[in-house]
Amino acid sequence: MLSDALFVFSEAFAPQIDPDVYRSIALLKSIHNIIIEALWWWLREKAGYNLREIILQGKTDRLIDPEVNYHRYV
Repeated sequence: MLSDALFVFSEAFAPQIDPDVYRSIALLKSIHNIIIEALWWWLREKAGYNLREIILQGKTDRLIDPEVNYHRYV
């Protein structure tokens, strides 16, 4: 689950941050996702980036390694 991955990531790289005070994830209704959806559109249409292709290229180039615990959910 994504929240488990974020917990492992924050535990590894930011152990001083209390997850009970600063949550690493928040569930939003889809009507509140407009900003992030606009970002994906802008990246694809204006900057020419395709997020899926970038992630798959990272796997191909071994920048994202599924054997690494905090890369597992990417």
